[in-house]
Amino acid sequence: MDFTSKELVDKNIELLNNMTTHHLLPQWVSNFKANLAVIESSKDLMEIEKKKEPSIVIGAGPSLKRFKHLNALHKSKFNGTVFAVDKILIDCLKEGVVPDFVVSMDGDDLSSFFDSPLVDKYASKIKAIFSVTSNPNTVNRFKGEKYFFIPLIDSLEPLSVTNVLKLMTGKSILRGAGNVGTSCWFISVFLLKDPIALIGMDFGWNLYKEDGSVLNLNETDYFSKYAAMHGNDVNKIASCYRRVFHPFFKTEAITDFVFQTYWDAFLSWVKAVGVKTINCSEGGVIFGEGIDCMYFKDFLSTFDVK
Repeated sequence: MDFTSKELVDKNIELLNNMTTHHLLPQWVSNFKANLAVIESSKDLMEIEKKKEPSIVIGAGPSLKRFKHLNALHKSKFNGTVFAVDKILIDCLKEGVVPDFVVSMDGDDLSSFFDSPLVDKYASKIKAIFSVTSNPNTVNRFKGEKYFFIPLIDSLEPLSVTNVLKLMTGKSILRGAGNVGTSCWFISVFLLKDPIALIGMDFGWNLYKEDGSVLNLNETDYFSKYAAMHGNDVNKIASCYRRVFHPFFKTEAITDFVFQTYWDAFLSWVKAVGVKTINCSEGGVIFGEGIDCMYFKDFLSTFDVK
């Protein structure tokens, strides 16, 4: 399992980007139209108070549960800012972790991520940050305070979709590199958090499952998309994946074109911004120039700020 050539890499990325844009743009426009009244009555992302302090970004990668990081956070004395992706919010609350912010940006209906008495109970303590193109069912299901941003869909040219949304709403534009975990990191940077720890941010899948068996490619999130792109050609599908050894955690993972794109973009922004970013996920594929790595228990003991 390995990417084979630059030509094939570029072809796969172009195919995937075209499929994503053509498929999702009508949905994004429809969602924006449905959200407009809520957007206009809600605050802008940049109105959130900025405060320099440590933060933790909680993704929904498999390492989060494997290493019981939510339980460790609940038992710790950490009192910095906690950001959570929408998918993991209910799990956080079940473990006694009440994040300061939850971030949601997908155009699909993710209202189930907020559909819990626990979310309603703690909604007054959590600020939700939505994309203006988030699904309206998702936006309306959350009962707490809402903030909005505009995702960088295309460019900042005068006639771009992104700029038109800016002109219509006046909301701030946020680069998110296509995924909610990275958007959490960007928001954390904008709010002056430093350092920023990452847990549940894998950008891939463990090669070995908890029972010791090897992961099958058809168990990964985007397998069906690659199969559709390549007419179920086994060799071409396999070329969309590669095996990665993490040099700090000494773990092996499988990543693919989607996550590789996220990884490359994220690394470029970490280097450009210069905010201390610490991968504490204990697995996955996030490493490289500008990324520190640390076991989560060590981060919690080092940055005990309560």
